[in-house]
Amino acid sequence: MSYKIGEEIELKSFVEAFNNCKETVYAMPKNKKENPYVELAEDFERLNKKEDLDKVKPDNREFYCYLLRHCKDYGSYTFLEKDENGDEIVANIDVFEPYENGKKEKINQKWHVMISLLALLDAAKNDKELNKMDMFKSYSKKDFSKFSIIEEDDGKKRLQLQKGNGGNNLEMMEQIMIILNKYYREENYA
Repeated sequence: MSYKIGEEIELKSFVEAFNNCKETVYAMPKNKKENPYVELAEDFERLNKKEDLDKVKPDNREFYCYLLRHCKDYGSYTFLEKDENGDEIVANIDVFEPYENGKKEKINQKWHVMISLLALLDAAKNDKELNKMDMFKSYSKKDFSKFSIIEEDDGKKRLQLQKGNGGNNLEMMEQIMIILNKYYREENYA
């Protein structure tokens, strides 16, 4: 049984399905200019290599530094947001590697979903230092503990957060739908 459009998903269930997902979409959006997740990936690469640091956007630098402070190991992200029982939610992802095999040709869409979207929302909502900064203030009001996928009039799918919009990037949505259709039911309804 596959995911039904509009069905509510809890963050913990999504992350568990994410951790079980073996397929990864690697893609670069057609419009790379002024694309926030592409800019974040490029800035992570600059910070990883300690090159062209003057080109790094201050908000991206702050998010990177938050991840350095927060991550127990760089192979996983532990959400500040807890599940309804107060338990940790941990995503298995290489936090600082946004690209396929370290090459800047294609972005790992699992990284896009988990780090540049969900971890960023988590930090904005729950980290007291980050949510004072302008970029993060706008994200801090978004509730991502539960979300759903909706279909727009043009047929495109969109991630709908409990409070706020999560985006409709084609490549990201492809990865999310693989996770939901192949692993979400397996984890929750097997």
